[in-house]
Amino acid sequence: MSSTLKIRNWRKFQHYKDRCPPWIKLHAGLIDNRDWRELDDRIKTHLVAIWLLATRLHVDPKTDAAVPSDPKYLSALTGCSITDHSLETLINKGFLVDASNSLASCKQLATPETETETEAETETTYVGLAGAKHDAALPKIGDQVDLVWEAHLEARERYFRWKNGSNPPQLPSLTSKLKALIRQAIKEHGFQKATDAGKGIFWSDFHIGTNDREKEYLSPELCWRMTQQTDNVARFSELVATARQRQGRPVLSEVADAN
Repeated sequence: MSSTLKIRNWRKFQHYKDRCPPWIKLHAGLIDNRDWRELDDRIKTHLVAIWLLATRLHVDPKTDAAVPSDPKYLSALTGCSITDHSLETLINKGFLVDASNSLASCKQLATPETETETEAETETTYVGLAGAKHDAALPKIGDQVDLVWEAHLEARERYFRWKNGSNPPQLPSLTSKLKALIRQAIKEHGFQKATDAGKGIFWSDFHIGTNDREKEYLSPELCWRMTQQTDNVARFSELVATARQRQGRPVLSEVADAN
């Protein structure tokens, strides 16, 4: 199992105390923090990305948040080129805490890697990028299902606020059928694509009403429906992958609430 890095002063970044929020607090006072100011701009970006990832992986708001210490894993899920040097710098500056004290290898950056070590790194796989293979550092499958569902509800709320200026009249419940669909989607496509599928339905013109009947098709079951004829997980997650090129429909959970 990968070692972990705890987030220093994590609870200062929490908006809610009884659940894990889809956003974090970024205090204005951070700009006056000497350690922050001394960070390279690239590493500052890495730290914020790690904070954002932590709130997605963190399940219990009563405990300290943590992320895996594997830079390849973090890079895969944040879209940043996080390195051993980045993590070591953030640990030395006190923004991250080495929970297992297993990052000693990071301090040996000058040691040439062997051919065996290189091959072992190549064989590592990550959820969201390698289908059904799962990294042990991610939450248990049941917790992953809950995280996927929470991201879907957040996207649903944002869609209705964009469309009607108010929250949806009633949010759907996570039924046993939905849990099974999400679990299967995670197994076949990985955690990230299953999460994106729950958002992507709100980027589908057909499903939000641009069709012959001018009717919305927003049943949660459609997000993770996979049959021989259609794979909505692949379809909707692809919409999210290209969504940032589109304008005027702020429904992704990564977009900060304006209120």
